[in-house]
Amino acid sequence: MGEWRQFVQSVFIGLIVSYLIAKLISIVLSFQEHNLRGDSVGNQSNPLQSEPKLILDDLGNSKAESSRVNAEESVVVDKGKAASENTLVGDDDSDDDWEGVESTELDEAFSAATSFVAAAAADRLSQKVSNDVQLQLYGLYKIATEGPCSTPQPSALKMTARAKWQAWQKLGAMPTEEAMQKYIEIVTDAISFLGNWINY
Repeated sequence: MGEWRQFVQSVFIGLIVSYLIAKLISIVLSFQEHNLRGDSVGNQSNPLQSEPKLILDDLGNSKAESSRVNAEESVVVDKGKAASENTLVGDDDSDDDWEGVESTELDEAFSAATSFVAAAAADRLSQKVSNDVQLQLYGLYKIATEGPCSTPQPSALKMTARAKWQAWQKLGAMPTEEAMQKYIEIVTDAISFLGNWINY
């Protein structure tokens, strides 16, 4: 009887240890895949859209990691030129010509707002803004630049990544223009808040 008990106990402990080792290996592989996939996707995707990132450490403090390229206006203008060059003289479909022109002001304001957020993060002014507002800005930025959330939910162990994903997912299929406008409104409110805080 004692031998069976010892055998069952050894098997049980062996299963637990093998499960923990398998879980550790899967976590390591997911980190490696995430890094490789992030590098390869980042190089293959649109190089003009690198986003400003706020990295929150365990205490909720933010560190800046910004590499924003402000060429979005030129892309919109180039698209407008291409559309106007391809339009025939007698073509009644001239609404496409104005699409890039109408959104240029909004794109410029959005670009300025994202530049401000990146600069504020670099100056550590973002510590004065709540985490909820930072996550809302992240979600709006992702909607404005990439559209609705289409990435799988991150692991529960990656709490910051999951919080960002949830902020993006929560916005659903919000239109790009609406996301840009809300982003600009929040940044404008944050500017006035930070301006009042700095004056004191």
